[in-house]
Amino acid sequence: MRFVYVSSMLSTKLGKYFSYFTAIVLISSCTPKVQLEKDEFLLRNLAFKGNKQISSDELETLIPPNQKPNRRFLDLDFMPAQRLSFYMLGKKLYNENKVSARFEELNRQLQSLPQDFSDKKNDKIRQKIRKKLERTQETFDKKIAWFWRFVGEEPSIIDINKIEKTKKDIELYVLRKGFYDRKISYSIDTTKRGFMKLTYQIEENKPYLITRVVYDAQDEKIDSLFKSDLKNTFTKLNSLADWNNIENEKLRLEALLKNNGYYNFSPQFFDNQMIDTFRVDNTAEIRFKIKYTPKQPKFNQYSISEIQFLAAEINSNQKLSSQTDTTLYNGINYIFVDNKFPIKLLDSRVGLRPNELYSLEKITNTKRQLYNLNQFSFANFQYRLLPDNKLRVEITAPTLLKYNVTVDPNLNLVNSIFGIGLNGSVKVRNQLKKLDIIELAGRLSHEGTGINNIRSTDIGGNASITFPQIMIPFLNSEKLRDYNPKTQLGVGLNNSNTLFYNRTNLKFTGVYSWQKSSVETFIFSFLDINLTNTSYSADSNGISFRKTLIEQQLQGNSLKVSFDPQFVSSISGSYVFNNQVQGDNKRAKYLRIFAESGGTLLGLIKDPSVNYDRVKFIDKLFPVKNQVVGELPPDTTRAYFRFLKFNIDFRKYLPISSRSSWAYRFNIGLAIPYGKNRSLPYEKNFFAGGSTSVRAWDPRGLGTGSAKPQIFENFSNRLQTLPQPGDILLEGSIEYRNNLFKMPIGVLEGALFADWGNIWKLYSNPNNSGENFELKRFYKEFAVGAGFGLRWNLDYLIFRFDFPVKVIDPSQPVGERFVLDDFKFGRFLDSEKTLYNLYRIPLRIGIGYPF
Repeated sequence: MRFVYVSSMLSTKLGKYFSYFTAIVLISSCTPKVQLEKDEFLLRNLAFKGNKQISSDELETLIPPNQKPNRRFLDLDFMPAQRLSFYMLGKKLYNENKVSARFEELNRQLQSLPQDFSDKKNDKIRQKIRKKLERTQETFDKKIAWFWRFVGEEPSIIDINKIEKTKKDIELYVLRKGFYDRKISYSIDTTKRGFMKLTYQIEENKPYLITRVVYDAQDEKIDSLFKSDLKNTFTKLNSLADWNNIENEKLRLEALLKNNGYYNFSPQFFDNQMIDTFRVDNTAEIRFKIKYTPKQPKFNQYSISEIQFLAAEINSNQKLSSQTDTTLYNGINYIFVDNKFPIKLLDSRVGLRPNELYSLEKITNTKRQLYNLNQFSFANFQYRLLPDNKLRVEITAPTLLKYNVTVDPNLNLVNSIFGIGLNGSVKVRNQLKKLDIIELAGRLSHEGTGINNIRSTDIGGNASITFPQIMIPFLNSEKLRDYNPKTQLGVGLNNSNTLFYNRTNLKFTGVYSWQKSSVETFIFSFLDINLTNTSYSADSNGISFRKTLIEQQLQGNSLKVSFDPQFVSSISGSYVFNNQVQGDNKRAKYLRIFAESGGTLLGLIKDPSVNYDRVKFIDKLFPVKNQVVGELPPDTTRAYFRFLKFNIDFRKYLPISSRSSWAYRFNIGLAIPYGKNRSLPYEKNFFAGGSTSVRAWDPRGLGTGSAKPQIFENFSNRLQTLPQPGDILLEGSIEYRNNLFKMPIGVLEGALFADWGNIWKLYSNPNNSGENFELKRFYKEFAVGAGFGLRWNLDYLIFRFDFPVKVIDPSQPVGERFVLDDFKFGRFLDSEKTLYNLYRIPLRIGIGYPF
């Protein structure tokens, strides 16, 4: 057993936490010694030296997993190899007598089964026993149980034969990067601490640069095409003679030819002898020469003569029904079976035309356009050769079901509390013969809404219709057809019933969206109208909650206005850039820019007979009920809002190795309420805290500024924090992510994270000076939290479990804001469960990554 001894002078506050960390290292280090055979050595370190232009990260990808040092906690060299520890523990616990006895027992069970192989029940039992026998045999052969093989990692033993093979792989890789005079060697040394270290010495030497590129097509048309597109070449002069770039150039030339009629060309028609090197001056000449054969003496340009488009729903027998509609439009023969589509609109998504040269780019774009319509399963293209270098193109697009019904019972997460829900939807395709999609959806859920497990019941429904074009009167939107344009109109009704209030919201929406590329999306919401009514519970819960809101309003807090009956209208626009691919550990970034103007319509439809914002016909259609709650005065007017809102959310993902990465996020926002009430609708406020924000604080529980959070006494006579809305948001996070080990289903990942941030009010409150944003003190009011997390990654779904702790609490007096030493376990501080523990480690449960 290895022990870690730490002796140092630490402050009272930090010493306790350093001792916790030391204990974790100590426990992790208490593992059996690695038992090695004679002349076996455990690889502890791997390094690359001498490489200057080729990064060590690139070279590391060439090392097989069994030739890398065993993984260490947090990838830190001084930390224990936790998976190796599990493996060796499994080795120590292995009992050969028990395994042999189990093997014999399984064989006995197998032999005792009836030999009637037609009995399906016995056959299933027989297969199950055989699988257990295979696993038991593997356990016997490897002298370690399946579980420990699964969670553990075999010791990384130095193997000269494997190292020699990897050395050759590195030599070839470095050569292909343009370093033809490379020299690769390796050494195995013992470090000062007695560990074995493998070092690959990389001598790149002077690289070979491209000084000449020759395109030899032996065809005037092809030569002309090559010369017309040299600006996009991958083999630029004076660049490295990198084989990857040469292969990419071959693919570029192939695409260039296929986009200009050369239907049957492929990279195999390039001569394999493509590089001439000159050692005198380390230069290289690249030659792209097309080779011809007796079977292929020349390459011809093909043009499209005929196009057929078949859209049909194919039944289980793979036969087409008899109701067929055929139309010739723009030279394309459209055949619709059992469903008629708008010819003009559908034709605008087909990029091919008769008498045009064959173009792979147009075909690929057409496939994408048809898929984006959400009317067809896919688009299959078949080509038939006709005389005189002509092609017949046959497009087959199986239609999706016209009616699609889904019912989805589910577990949901609201504010890190599990709930149950039922979602249902009916999707109708092409009902109006406009390639439209009508969707009717409903939901019912019983879910958490607060930090004390207070539940609410939500019921709602919405209806929407989506058209695959930008629908603006008198505007030709054909220029956007290649950008997956959409217009969506919707209406929704939602009711949320909690212990304190019942909130009903009626919403009308209109949205335009289009994609500039696969990673860029523009969204413009030209209509967003919300009509909200809130009625408070008549019992003590509603009275206490509303009384607190009124008291806070008298002190200058505008939260009550957010719960008043209200009319909210706005227009907004956003731009989203996202090049992250789920499951790929590659460099990526995400950027969302959002701007919104609220109350824009009020200037057009407000009642001119009053001197404040009000819409007379809205008040008549939806009158405010004068609800009396206890002895509190009723709400007699509807709140209207004017505001501007801006938000920028930036995230970046940086891989460290194939199994670990860094991720960080910056999220800033500004809202400017300028209406009569100088406040924002509840849903338009900024909030901080929760599983995707500063995780050490409860959902919507952080802020505002350095002010103490507003609290009230709930139905259980416990103090509960009111939601803390703000006008200014500044927050960020950094997270280290690491794959721990594979599980029977999915992968278990670990994370270390730190979050910071806060929200502030834009306008000062004379009753609470700490709420508003001030340049001279805002940087002193950032809340800081840190923690660790586990993620169960199933590829299609990620369950997240984060354990944060508060480090800096801005609501405490200056000089007392470092609160890590106030940490205590448990939800409450007293046995009566009335004193809430603000400095515990809460569990934040979420779906997906936090950012």
